[in-house]
Amino acid sequence: MHGNAFEVALAGKMPAWLPHQTLRARLDVYEEALVLTKFEQGKAMACYEVAPGDVATAFSGEMLATGILPDGCLWYRQGSREQIGVYLPPQVWRMQLAPEGIVRTALPGLVLVGCGADYLLFAVKQRPSDGSERLFHAPVPNVFNKGDICKGNVAFPTCSAGTIREVVRLFFEESAFNNHLASGKVGGEKRYAGDVRELWKDLSEAEAVEFPVELLVRTNLKLEDVWAA
Repeated sequence: MHGNAFEVALAGKMPAWLPHQTLRARLDVYEEALVLTKFEQGKAMACYEVAPGDVATAFSGEMLATGILPDGCLWYRQGSREQIGVYLPPQVWRMQLAPEGIVRTALPGLVLVGCGADYLLFAVKQRPSDGSERLFHAPVPNVFNKGDICKGNVAFPTCSAGTIREVVRLFFEESAFNNHLASGKVGGEKRYAGDVRELWKDLSEAEAVEFPVELLVRTNLKLEDVWAA
């Protein structure tokens, strides 16, 4: 047993007594869960819960597959209900305002989390690489302070790896955003704080391609808090 192995593991470094290798994955064992983290170029890129039987199968040499995960997948958990977290990079969206019509507005990076029929949405300033990433209020109406999406009359499917992208389309492209839950989503001018759609209009008129992230309002949540929910 190498005496410094525990310290090396905590630091996330490769033990000095191993030949140079690239970290591909890490398995964390919690009291009631096994969590697999995949790495690319030294950065954690995806994280999801795995079943003990799957781990046993993997180490037995048998084939093990999770299926194709959606673009931007941050983690995937299996249990009584599937839970998926996906990252939506900063981009310009076509959003429907009620009753004005469609505007093209820039939004920051977003994290959409689905579990069963429930969905959460938060803003982030960069693509999350670990659970300590600070979450911000998504600068859109129809989202409660704790991140829960108010679905209104939109029939969202039950969350799965195959349906999460459809939820993105339904929420961002098919929803008509009114003044419901439109306040307190951003800082800056009073009219923006009172109705985030006013910021959308200004960004649209200016043909802005980047969202002013300095206007984002912090929540008291980190990504790990959502993962544990």
